[in-house]
Amino acid sequence: MHSNPSHKLIALVAVLLAAVLLSFSARRSIVVDDRASVDIDQPNASACRDCHVDQWDDFQDAPHRLALTAGSSAEVRERLLGQRFADGVLTWEYVAHEGGVALRCSGYDRLLPVDWVFGSGTHAQTPVSVWTNPRGETELLEHRVSWYPDTQSLGATLGQNDDGSPPVDAKYGIRAAGLLHPPAAARDCFRCHTTSLQQRPQRTPKISQTGVSCARCHVGSEEHVAYQQEAGAAAPLESWRGLTPRESINRCGECHRRADQFTPDELTIENSRLIRFAPVSLAQSKCFTVSEKTDRRLDCLTCHNPHQAAATDPAHYRKRCLSCHGDGQTACSEEPPESNCLSCHMKKVEVHPHLHFTDHWIR
Repeated sequence: MHSNPSHKLIALVAVLLAAVLLSFSARRSIVVDDRASVDIDQPNASACRDCHVDQWDDFQDAPHRLALTAGSSAEVRERLLGQRFADGVLTWEYVAHEGGVALRCSGYDRLLPVDWVFGSGTHAQTPVSVWTNPRGETELLEHRVSWYPDTQSLGATLGQNDDGSPPVDAKYGIRAAGLLHPPAAARDCFRCHTTSLQQRPQRTPKISQTGVSCARCHVGSEEHVAYQQEAGAAAPLESWRGLTPRESINRCGECHRRADQFTPDELTIENSRLIRFAPVSLAQSKCFTVSEKTDRRLDCLTCHNPHQAAATDPAHYRKRCLSCHGDGQTACSEEPPESNCLSCHMKKVEVHPHLHFTDHWIR
């Protein structure tokens, strides 16, 4: 006796539906872990405070420190609740849910809790939802909408589609709500927005500190802190000035991208995508390549103090330019020394209706 094909189809649909439900029933956030540094192999940033008071005070409002925020925080609730965005086809709205915030998307029939928010809010903040799949691995949904400070409201998330709207094949289902990232990509997202992400095979990663703090950039800080606490004297830290300019910008490029992650065909001045990745663009600049052969150093730290928000006064950057271009041979032939160098040589470029980034490919 032959089985009915329709019964096979029904059984297959039931199995697929069960798998989807299992995946969502296994939802849980990536765990924040406050255990001692011996377990995480990274010191807590507060251990640096006693000796490095000025840097600590500056760092409290630095974008690096604020790179990741728990979705349950009061700040996130205040910023997102009631916010709504529509693209003419779909709507996205953040609503109260179980003491926190969740995304309601007209193309998807479930609420998606906001587990984390990526970004300091200097440029944008992007909410995400996370869950563990049936194999126990963390997956991430990057929401289609982000919060932008220029309008204090929602807009399409940068980088998901050219016009910010979901792809034409993602007008319904979970892809209407956001962009799915598999476990490896999810780990990369968290790795660049945390100080330490402990890898545990087949389990949810643990975060030692949200945001990018001291130990993330200062190699050897765990030995430095331990020696200070045990012996009362400081073990030397790796000096960034001891790095070559290229090593220095590549250290920033671990998260902000490096030139060696792009093909030669992509490393062109016409590639507007490079504007988003400052170390990549800077590495192509004549100012940088010449500096590698001289004692006039140029790297990210030449202009930016990573313990603080980026300076906004043009005079700050003009002073850096004139440290090399202040003599008669290399002075600007078009404008007087008191001009704003960046308005001509490092223009701000619109990469999104809410975002203008400085082009670090110095022209």
